[in-house]
Formats: sequence, C-alpha cells, structure tokens
Amino acid sequence: MLYYMFKARLPSVCLAGYVVLLVGGVIGCAPAGKDRVAAALSVRHTLSPDYRDAVLAMDECRQNPKNLKDYALWGMCGTTVAVYAGDVHDANRIGRETFLTVQKYEDKDSETMAALGNEAVKFFKGEPHERSMLDFQLGLSAYQQGNYEDARVFFLQSLLAAATRDDDAAEFREDFRLGHYWLGRTYLKLGEPDNARVCFEKAGVIRTRPRELKEVETWRRERQRARQEEIKLEAICYKNATTGKEPVEGVVDLSQLLTRADLPAQLADAAPVNPVQQQAEDPEAFLKPDFQQQANLVVVVELGTGPIKYLAGGEHDRDEIAPALFKEQFVDVYIDGHKAGPAFCLSNVYNEAMTRGVKTRRERQASKWLAKQVAKRMPFVGLVAGAWDISADPRHVSVLPGQVHVFAARVTPGLHRVSLRCSDINSSYLPRFDVDRNFIAVPPENEAVVLVSTKENESNAYLLAQAALADAAQK
Repeated sequence: MLYYMFKARLPSVCLAGYVVLLVGGVIGCAPAGKDRVAAALSVRHTLSPDYRDAVLAMDECRQNPKNLKDYALWGMCGTTVAVYAGDVHDANRIGRETFLTVQKYEDKDSETMAALGNEAVKFFKGEPHERSMLDFQLGLSAYQQGNYEDARVFFLQSLLAAATRDDDAAEFREDFRLGHYWLGRTYLKLGEPDNARVCFEKAGVIRTRPRELKEVETWRRERQRARQEEIKLEAICYKNATTGKEPVEGVVDLSQLLTRADLPAQLADAAPVNPVQQQAEDPEAFLKPDFQQQANLVVVVELGTGPIKYLAGGEHDRDEIAPALFKEQFVDVYIDGHKAGPAFCLSNVYNEAMTRGVKTRRERQASKWLAKQVAKRMPFVGLVAGAWDISADPRHVSVLPGQVHVFAARVTPGLHRVSLRCSDINSSYLPRFDVDRNFIAVPPENEAVVLVSTKENESNAYLLAQAALADAAQK
C-alpha cells in the first residue's frame, strides 16, 4: 500500500534479507544474466521499458532446468509483464503453461521435505492472491481476444483461487471484487444479464479486514507529514531552476498544494468537443448492468507494487506480508482533456494477501519451531538440531500491482487520449504521476480495453511530436 508503512511493518533486518533474496533469485537465473533479469523485474516502473526483452528474460528463467522449483514464479512474473505490455500471445502462452503446471505438478518428496524443514525447497505454486491474479490475467487476455467462454472459465478460477479454505478467512472468500466485475462483463457478452447483475452486486461489496481502519488513519497522518516535506523540496527545486546562473526554460512549479477537488473540468489542451457520452461518478452507478452494457471504453489502471513476503521469527520460521511503497491511491480520468470521472478500486492486493488465511500454515510452522526447540535440548541431538533449517518460504511475485482500479465510459468511436491524474490517500494531487495515453482506438462496435500503470511523469506524448514532424516533412 503506502510507502511510509513499509518501515512500520518490515524491520530493517528483514528488508536487508529481502534484498539479498531478490538478488539471489536474479543471480540464480544465469542464462538471462543478473542485470537483464533485474531490469525485467522492474520493468513496470521503468520510464523507458523494454517489455519484449523483459518477457523473454523471465521466460528464459522459467525454462531453465535449474529453476524447476521456481518455474511457476517466473511464469507468473512473465505473464504479468506480458499482459501489461499488451503482448496477448505470450501472456496466453506463458500464463496457460504456468496455470496447467501449477494445477498438475506433484512432488511428494519435496512436499515432505518442506513440511519438515525449509519450505522454499518445494515447487512454488504461489499464494492464493497470486494464483488469483494469474487467473484474472488469463481471463483478461481471453476477453480482449473476444474468447468469452475462456474468459468466463478463468475469471471463475480467479474467484476459486481467492476463496481460501482456512476458517480464519471464511468471511473474505468472495473478496476478489476485480474477478467478480470482469466475470460480470463477460456474462454480458455471453447474453446472460441475470448472472452479470449478480456479479456486479458482489463486486460492490467491500469487506474491511481487522485493524484496517486504524492503519488507514495512521497512513493518512504519515502521508500528510511526508507531503509537506515534498512541497518544501519542490519549492527549492523550482527556485534553483528559475533563479540560478542557467535558468531552465519551461520549468513548472509543482509546489502548489492542490487537491482532487481542485482538478479542472478540462485540461488546458482539451479537445473542442467532449467525446464522453455516458459516465459514472460513483460505484453504484458504475456497477449498474445497463451502464456496463453501454460502456465502450474500459481502462484498467494498475497502481504501485504488490505486497512483499518476508521471513520473521527468531528461526525465520514464519512468513509475513508487508505493504510495498507507493503514494497514488485515487485516479481521475480525462478523455481528450475532458474530465470523465474516477476509476474505482476493485482490487487491493495487500488486503487480499492479508485475508488469505494462515491458520493451517501457522499450525505447521509452529509445530516445526516447537519440535526444533525440544530437539535442541536433547542429549546428542542438540548439535544436529541447531543446524535444522525450518525457514518459511519468502518467494513471491514481485511484479504484481498494489491496487487495480477500473474506469468505464461510453465515448464517441475514434482515436482518443486517455489522461490519468492521481492523488494520495489524503486526496492531495500528485502532479508527478500524470499519465497520458494517446491514439486509443475505440471501435464503432464492441469496446476498447486499455491497461495502464501509474508511473512518475510517464507519457507517450512524444508520439504526437513525431507525428507532427512527419506531417511537417510531407508539407
């Protein structure tokens, strides 16, 4: 979730261990090379990413025989990056192979070893929220190709993966709202409006986990202090850029305190005519089947980075979940410079990870820890027991988003520009997170589905400059 909670939830020792783990995992993928794989893992947050090479690097790691127990880990990473890059072919290929392998793979020896010792020796199958996201990504890829039967199957699978069996997560078994929403849109395509209505109703149910409200209040206070420091630094940067020996032309003052309420109805370069014909200003209107049936532009917005799993306990005998680092929490969408409404949060991956249920795992981990403590005190056995590795499994899919928001509207068919304006948890506008996507083609029939990830000052506006230069050259 928010950047300032990372320190509170994750001790510095664990953070150092996590960095070592990540580097170790990168080095383990020797065919692709350390630097290349590290770049692939950070590609969703890189300003000039090479998605194609990232997908290839992760696929090479997946296919490396030395990485058999991490096959699904690299498969999930590769699928996530391929989906975001719009590479539907590789997303389907890698994702389906990974999905089938996770479903079928059995290795009783490694499962037994993991139950008795280090859990990372077993074949990685992902946490429930990770498997759920893999199924969602496969469903979205099938949906974008018009294969609605396959999309229905995978969206249903995403809901099943999220429905963990542990009793301590019983009330959260239907909390994967993103899966419910897309299953609803799929049922509309299949001509089943009653099923779609039920799905949209479930997508509108928000379940609050224990301590969540208290955490949010803490995050708001911390974020307010951090924002004040950012404003001071922005003011210093602007002063230095405009009054120094070599003033910077065109520099913008980003030290103004603006909120979501201050966002204009139109951007400065808005088109003369507003292309938005129908929009939703609140979740209730957004999830109405009639509105979803009419919407011909759907924008899926990925925010931040997914949660981190790390080792805890004196013997590293259990795993814990920590939120990752990102500021953006609200997204407002403009179409051709005209404000078209908010994107609605349908997936908070940290909350989903925290409500996966740990009762069975904790009992197993506690039993191993207790057995080791007893063995360490036994004559002749204590020395051997001291070397008994009972570590939990810290592996996780590091390229998942932290949240997924969805925007939908009916717009006039044609080419459009989609612009995102982000705000933090206190509704303070974040000018460095403006995102623009140009040349979004909305067809006369069916709809356009666009996947966007928030980054600092990331835009493809340079394509417009290239087009203008090409026109000038022809004249």
